[in-house]
Order: sequence, then C-alpha cells, then structure tokens
Amino acid sequence: MFGWPQTNYGNPAATVTFWFGMVFLLLAVFLDVYRREFVPDELTHKKRRPKIVYKRDIR
Repeated sequence: MFGWPQTNYGNPAATVTFWFGMVFLLLAVFLDVYRREFVPDELTHKKRRPKIVYKRDIR
C-alpha cells in the first residue's frame, strides 16, 4: 500500500513533473554513455606506433 512509486493525488502536476524529470534524466545519462563509448573523440590525438617497413628481397 505504501510502496514506491507513490502518486501525489493532491497535486497531479507534481507527479507528472517528477516522472518527466526522471525520463529526461535517464535520456541524458544514456546520451552521455553513448557519446563516450561510440562517438570518436576528435579532440584527443592518439599516438600511433611508428610503422616499420622491412626491406624485402626482390622476387
């Protein structure tokens, strides 16, 4: 009877505001995780190891 989530029947606008706030907060977290994991960071210059070209015999 007193389990979460409880609705505020006296002020339904507060309940809607709470749920929309939670939805937008989750969307912001998902967007941040997606941006960090899957979008390449162009500001960070990653050093590449030097390419070693071995001299081959002429066939």
